[in-house]
Amino acid sequence: MPVIHLQRKIKAHADVVWRVISDLESFAEVSSHIASVEMLGGEKETVRRRLTSHHGYSWTEHCVMWNEGHGYAMEVDSSDKVYPFRSMHRRFELEEHDDGVVLSMHYKYKPKYGLFGQAWDLLFLHRKRRQLYEDLLNNWIARIRDLEWAYTVTVATILQSKGSDVVTASVDDSIFEVARILRKHRIGCVLIRDHDGSLAGLASERDIVSGLGDHGPEALKLPICDVMSRKLVVCEPHNDMVFVMACMTDRKVRHLPVLDGGELAGIISIGDVVKARIYSLESESETMREYIAGREWRYHHKVTGVHDVAALRQELGN
Repeated sequence: MPVIHLQRKIKAHADVVWRVISDLESFAEVSSHIASVEMLGGEKETVRRRLTSHHGYSWTEHCVMWNEGHGYAMEVDSSDKVYPFRSMHRRFELEEHDDGVVLSMHYKYKPKYGLFGQAWDLLFLHRKRRQLYEDLLNNWIARIRDLEWAYTVTVATILQSKGSDVVTASVDDSIFEVARILRKHRIGCVLIRDHDGSLAGLASERDIVSGLGDHGPEALKLPICDVMSRKLVVCEPHNDMVFVMACMTDRKVRHLPVLDGGELAGIISIGDVVKARIYSLESESETMREYIAGREWRYHHKVTGVHDVAALRQELGN
């Protein structure tokens, strides 16, 4: 029986790895040969789903093993005539170590069509499927790294780099005055305070545009409280980026006021989150470049015996 076994170690928390690989519903997002996933019912050890490939054929599979936080296995119902295997058993596991998590993928299957199917698998299908599963593993690892970053970075981390200053306006300020505040500070929103200093809402460029669309130029004379958003979605300094991004996505907001013990401690935007992620990726790239450059220097030093970098560059230039 042909077997495909893949394994990779990644520096990440085990719960992050498990969260990614156990997300059965989003399998099509990480598997290059799957077009869609339909969940048919059940949970964990009783779950069933139907997968459809980009070639148009589909099959169902069900869970035959579920070890929460450690691994699970799926058995394919191969009764569909166009499915090319008599049986397919997939097992995905993780093992936690001091220096990271080992993620394993194990596929065991039987080709259809007797000796012809075995030969076709040996010459073509096995290699092709191994590449598909390697792509899946790489996509999983990319998603794990993104989620690991989101778990590690908190609202407090963002505020440390951007500062905790918050621009506010009063509920009595006109829309025109708030628009001038936005322009002066080159920001996309401003928090609105009530007469007692408490937060009354948030006014963004979108709110102002909506007010102009509803009332015309006369809207500029109206108080900002007529168009501001009163239902605030807030976060706290200890919240991670998983929480923040979920809030922004689910509630369709781009700015979150930060409350620390009920007091305003800052505000973060979707732009702040993106900027922090880009900075993280750039840092990772720079670290990798330094590592590669260090390996190259050690290699040249070993081969040439040159100890001086300037001398080595001059020698290579000549």
